[in-house]
Amino acid sequence: VDPLNGYAYDSFNPDVLLRLAKVENGKVVFGGASYRLLVFPGKRKMDPNGNMLSASVATKLNELVQDGATVLFTEKPTAFEGDNETGQILNSLFNENKTGKGKILLGAYSQSSFKPLGIEPDFMAFDKDGKRVKGMAWTHRSLPNADIYFIGNQREEAAQVTCSFRTSGKLPEIYNPVTGETSETKTWLLKNGRTEVPMKLDANGSLFLVFEKPTSETSANNGLNWMESEVAQTLDQNWKIQFDPAWGGPKEPVQIDSLKSWTAFTDFGIQHYSGTARYSKTIEWTKQEGKPVWLDLGKVDNIAEVFINGKSCGVAWTFPYRVEITSALQNGSNTIDIDVTNTWANRLIGDHSLPENQRLTWTTAPYMLEGKPLLDAGLLEDVNILIEN
Repeated sequence: VDPLNGYAYDSFNPDVLLRLAKVENGKVVFGGASYRLLVFPGKRKMDPNGNMLSASVATKLNELVQDGATVLFTEKPTAFEGDNETGQILNSLFNENKTGKGKILLGAYSQSSFKPLGIEPDFMAFDKDGKRVKGMAWTHRSLPNADIYFIGNQREEAAQVTCSFRTSGKLPEIYNPVTGETSETKTWLLKNGRTEVPMKLDANGSLFLVFEKPTSETSANNGLNWMESEVAQTLDQNWKIQFDPAWGGPKEPVQIDSLKSWTAFTDFGIQHYSGTARYSKTIEWTKQEGKPVWLDLGKVDNIAEVFINGKSCGVAWTFPYRVEITSALQNGSNTIDIDVTNTWANRLIGDHSLPENQRLTWTTAPYMLEGKPLLDAGLLEDVNILIEN
């Protein structure tokens, strides 16, 4: 069992412990962050002289326990040989007859050993079969009137999961950090004192779950908590790309039958192009009322701005590389322009192979370019027009 599965933690050193640690409402507080449990995994050296626990650290722990802290040692600490002062403090610390609000625990720790302390896992994610999902990063911030969870999918593929939060009595809301939009969840469930929310995160995607609005409800079942769509048109062929000749690109627009990385072209200037290139094409469209329309770029390296009929519809810089184009579309003929910009890497790598008088760029660290592969650039997958369901 992963001992920290469902729990967040931070590490601390003796300096922080001695200067900042205090107990408030049974929690150990270091500055602004608070912790329900202090864990000492193994006989860690907490003294610059190599002692397992110095007298000052042992004294501080004794004070924290007296004030209400819970401290867990996986092994009983020992004083440095001949350190009678620390030895006496440790004996007092582990004395079963000691008085104080807190407690000292001794033994191996795991998820199961935290529950008897009243510390349930803070966050868990399950797949459709009820198995724990790995690759989900998270953190939790508590405010006086709200709980905020940040959830991040660490995999380069979409993840559909049921998230379980150690909170109840408040409506879960989704805040999208990419768009800045907040929306109430349509479906959620209060189960065993925890709030469960079905969610779908894009590849490497992230969301905030905000619990602020009080509620006496225990569930909602009004549909999906994420957008579902259908493909109206696939724009995979007959694109025209205009590169900037000032940065090594060809002067004339390049006509392509299918989308691919610039590094897959045979032209040196395109392979090693760094900068902005414009993709253009014209489509026919019958305007539909009532349903949002999106342009899904598939995968982009590295960032793209979309223009429909000359109107900017936004910038796509991360998964799902999608912008809404509803208001910009018109009946009949529509022009689509997509400005894609990559990093300097490919131009630097290309220039490194050229004589100095032919280079467009320079770097103070050319040795870092030796043997480096080119990085994908441009629109890499089919572009689709989506209609939101």
